[in-house]
Amino acid sequence: MQGGLAARYGIFYLGIWGSTVDFGRAATPSGKTVEVADVEIDWYGGARKTWRGLDWGLGAYYSSYPGAFAENLDYLELHVRLSKTIFDKLTIKLTDFWSPNYSGDVGPVDVVELAADYTFDTWWIFDPSVSALVGGQFGREDVEDLNYAYWNAGLTLGLHRWPAFSLDLRFWDTNLSACAQASVFQCGERLVGSFNAEF
Repeated sequence: MQGGLAARYGIFYLGIWGSTVDFGRAATPSGKTVEVADVEIDWYGGARKTWRGLDWGLGAYYSSYPGAFAENLDYLELHVRLSKTIFDKLTIKLTDFWSPNYSGDVGPVDVVELAADYTFDTWWIFDPSVSALVGGQFGREDVEDLNYAYWNAGLTLGLHRWPAFSLDLRFWDTNLSACAQASVFQCGERLVGSFNAEF
């Protein structure tokens, strides 16, 4: 389960996002088996502005895992985002996320994402759009499963009379090799439906 809240004031924003997670189980020094982590809470903030038709954003995320068995899961991530709308309906977005010391104390990690979104004319009660994203994570070569690619593609249906609400159906996948051995609840290809509300 996932959920979040965000607030904006002028060009600035603050938010919190949370999710249940499954990082598997580990043995304590006494031999007892416990969950590594079952909750993730992300705190974030930043600024967004449009300048000469180019949308830019700067921000920071702090990902925390309250009650986790492992102590080195929390990490800070900084990001910069640029996007441009062309032909009035097609938006291209480039984002870079960088962490000085990624989860697990594995050192610096960089994540680059390229996304595109195309908005169609209103259909019935919906404002439909299609979008896709491809991303890659890059870090130390000697750390297993730290370097991988991921992607998604989907359809979003905004409600024309209630623009604060939208429905989204999206397919996610990755070439992360660990997914071949993971449980169905951890990672791998997934079709995800969501209902979004913005106030």
